Amino acid sequence: MKFPYIYPDPESRTLHATLAEDSGHEAECILAGCGADELVDLIMHLIDDETLLKILHLPILVVLDEAYVEFSGIESKMKWVKLHENLIVRRTYNKRAELVDDVMEKVLSGCPNLEDLNLESVSGINRLEISSEKLRTLSLENYDDSLLEIIAPHIETLQICGPCSEIRIGQRNVASLVNAMLHVEFESEESYLKELLQSVAHAETLNLGSWCIECLSILELEGWQFPPSSRKVLTLGVAFGRLDFPGICSFLQSSLDLETLVIEWYDNRESDLLSRLNEDEQTRRFETHNFNGSFPHLKTIKFRNFYGSVLPLVKYLLKHAIVLEEFFIDAAFQESDASPGYEIMALDFLSLTRSSPHAKVLFSY
Repeated sequence: MKFPYIYPDPESRTLHATLAEDSGHEAECILAGCGADELVDLIMHLIDDETLLKILHLPILVVLDEAYVEFSGIESKMKWVKLHENLIVRRTYNKRAELVDDVMEKVLSGCPNLEDLNLESVSGINRLEISSEKLRTLSLENYDDSLLEIIAPHIETLQICGPCSEIRIGQRNVASLVNAMLHVEFESEESYLKELLQSVAHAETLNLGSWCIECLSILELEGWQFPPSSRKVLTLGVAFGRLDFPGICSFLQSSLDLETLVIEWYDNRESDLLSRLNEDEQTRRFETHNFNGSFPHLKTIKFRNFYGSVLPLVKYLLKHAIVLEEFFIDAAFQESDASPGYEIMALDFLSLTRSSPHAKVLFSY
């Protein structure tokens, strides 16, 4: 884009000219829009009832697509079918219908070979029971409805992402779980997240999003004991500052079988959960707090897309990872953009005491 600071052309003349050249039609005959939804909406508003009646009086067959009529604010013309023999109204009910429990049960029973199930922005389900032994992956995104209970004893991978309402699982309901990803946001962090962490404690790999990371510090501050786990790989997607350190370290204490720890940096965002805490006070508390225990199996630590100051966290990890072999730190910038401050911080990392005599600290850009 040559001038990214200038508003785009509302008439999309360059796009129309390119499409005209490609299609062989005049630019005036081409309508561009942001996806099919906008084009359908424009067409629906272009033809009013009076115009539609004139069209229906012509000796032609008229097919009216009302797939998105519920979202257009326009009354359906289904009643007109009885008045005009040349009118067909096309409806798509899955654009608006709730996926209630019995419908979901029929869908699953009709797909006995289904291996992956992805539910995005659905509503109306209160109980999701999956008995198929072939279905091994369940993804749930943006479930902002009433309580949802999940019973899926054979799934191996569970992903829950985005804003969600109350979700209850129970460890017995996902007994075969191997991989869990929780990039979720709840209205009540202290109850729903607790239950989820207990439900997935037996999974071998766990991936937590930035909102969950913030909750860890809140729960640690309240004295909640994280459930012991058998996980071997832990990935933390963070956008954090120093206030996240206590929660992370306390959570790691419940993961003594951990072999690989991966921390991925996201863009910084303002923390709503931790905004009420005094950062300086909590930092002093973290530095003086004694997090007992070591990690007897932790051999690999990776910092991906790294930026910021995390010296206390690195110091903690090097102190407690007694069999650590490699500590990878992959910076978020190119080598040419590295500041002198980053080089000083790298030297600080290298000077820290390591409990493992075989530990290597490796930097990359």
